[in-house]
Amino acid sequence: MRKTKRVQALLRKGFDDFGYNFRSGFECEVAYKLHAGGIKFTYESDILDFYAPTRNGLCLDCNSSNIGSRCKYLVDFTIYGDSGDIIFIETKGRLTSKDRTKYVNIKNSNPDIDLRFLFQSDNWLTKTKTKRYSQWATQKGFLSATGVTSSILISQPLSGLTKS
Repeated sequence: MRKTKRVQALLRKGFDDFGYNFRSGFECEVAYKLHAGGIKFTYESDILDFYAPTRNGLCLDCNSSNIGSRCKYLVDFTIYGDSGDIIFIETKGRLTSKDRTKYVNIKNSNPDIDLRFLFQSDNWLTKTKTKRYSQWATQKGFLSATGVTSSILISQPLSGLTKS
């Protein structure tokens, strides 16, 4: 995979890509910050299965309207705790309506996982400026933080993070 111009610029400044092909400069910065903090992580190594309901569908066998499709989601970062706890972190620059629906479906299909968001900036969710990304995350039951400097804070409830 070809590196973006921002990732290339960060690598020239001394950031390390740790052998990963980051999709954005923000992901590269987060990985650098996690590594500098001594936190053990992997990048795009875990896949979560989830169920996405289908609208206006009908099962041909039983006539049920409760149908959907099985989907897979590749998590950005996985952080491992000393006690076996696992945190999945999704880094987001832009949070679209399609993304929001997907993450709610992931949470509904996997209620026991700890999926958290690290937003590049806390942008407005709508044009009417009634809700921000962080407010959406809180409303839906996700922990979130904003900016690269907050990347360590997102691991707050996980005591005893594994040092790499």
